[in-house]
Amino acid sequence: PFILVVACLCAVLTQFMSCTVVANMVFIVSVPIAVSLFRVVNPYAVGILIAFMPSIGVMTPPASTPASIYLSCGWLSPADGLKHGFVMMLIDIVLSVFVLYPLCCIVFPYTA
Repeated sequence: PFILVVACLCAVLTQFMSCTVVANMVFIVSVPIAVSLFRVVNPYAVGILIAFMPSIGVMTPPASTPASIYLSCGWLSPADGLKHGFVMMLIDIVLSVFVLYPLCCIVFPYTA
């Protein structure tokens, strides 16, 4: 549940804020919690998840520069951007929680 909450928090916040701000804000809050839960959660993998998740901002123009370009040039309407961006965000959350986090746990084992 902690990994899912962190992934969802990063994914939702990055749709409306700068990815750098989201990564710093969530990292400062989540990694100390992950260190205190070291028997259940790998803090290294949480840090990598937090570094990856803010880069998926595609729903709104503040989310990323490419989003502001394709939403302003007429290829997509803002409603289409929200609809397709929401689907992409859900796919990224699922892949991050069920693929990225376990791979990071294998590659970067944490032993306290």
